[in-house]
Amino acid sequence: MNTFHNYQPSPHRQRALRARGEQGWVLLATVVLSAVAASLTVTWARHAVLQKSQLEMSSGASEAEEATRSGLERTREKMRRGSPPGSEADGEEDIVTTDSGDVIICEREVDPDERSCKRRVRARSHKPGKDFNLDFKESASARGRCRVQPGSGGGAAGGRITRVDCSTGASVIAASDLIVISGNATYANTTILGVFLLEAGAELTLDKVVLQGGIVTRAGLCDDTSPQSGGARPRVNLVGGTHINPGYTLKDIAIMAPDAVVVADSNARINLHGFIAADEIDFECRGSLHGMVVAETELNIGSKIVRPGESRGARDFPDTIVPGAEVMTSISFPEDVPSEAELDLMETYDANS
Repeated sequence: MNTFHNYQPSPHRQRALRARGEQGWVLLATVVLSAVAASLTVTWARHAVLQKSQLEMSSGASEAEEATRSGLERTREKMRRGSPPGSEADGEEDIVTTDSGDVIICEREVDPDERSCKRRVRARSHKPGKDFNLDFKESASARGRCRVQPGSGGGAAGGRITRVDCSTGASVIAASDLIVISGNATYANTTILGVFLLEAGAELTLDKVVLQGGIVTRAGLCDDTSPQSGGARPRVNLVGGTHINPGYTLKDIAIMAPDAVVVADSNARINLHGFIAADEIDFECRGSLHGMVVAETELNIGSKIVRPGESRGARDFPDTIVPGAEVMTSISFPEDVPSEAELDLMETYDANS
């Protein structure tokens, strides 16, 4: 005779089964609510963006603001090409009229407290004209403070070239350790203390040389000397093992020759400390560069060259450097704080009058 027994789980087992089922429903409900919330958020965001665009289009404010942003971008590009605008006070601002009639005024000034790396930029736009028989002018303005560093390509774009300030250049010319090269000169297996000044058409070859000083051209010492071009450009050949360490006369600068050609032999091993500026640079060799490198027209640095600190953000450069091409590395937009006179005027203004 078969006997059947009804199996009843224990109370503890029943509670565990109920808890597991409840957890599943909670998880499912959470997923559904998250999907609904995400959908509502996206829908609201899209609605807000569309409404903002419609409001801007109906008010016409976006056109002036867009023109101002374009003015800032134009200023940045002209700085990068070595042809930055000046200030309106000096009469060197950049004024552009767009096809839609917006007049854009672009300005750039050197920060007097941070001459080498800080700039002040400003862009303003307005649309002269009348609307509904009322004098009406759409306008927008933006100003910022930016940090720059010297960039390559200024000379190739027809802009300014990188130099040192004229006072530093004058001290180099008057230095007792200045070595003037006006023809072809070769130095090998020696240590040299001084700064080489390369005249037009000069060619300097360094073979297994330790140079405690630097290499310059007159165009790199002040803007009162035009750079050499074509076959008149000085040339520097680095052969064997060549080391350049800046000295006291030209601090933190290894080569300041923005109109010279600097070439390293493929079998050379170079170790250059300090800032380097030249018209053409070709370092297809082994070695290391401990400083910023700027080329006005052509730059080639081989894969066997080690550059400590490169690609880690904006690099510092000597305060004596006057950049040609200026690369904007960061920008901030300070808040416009009303003056006391403006606050007093707002308090006395009667909107009902």
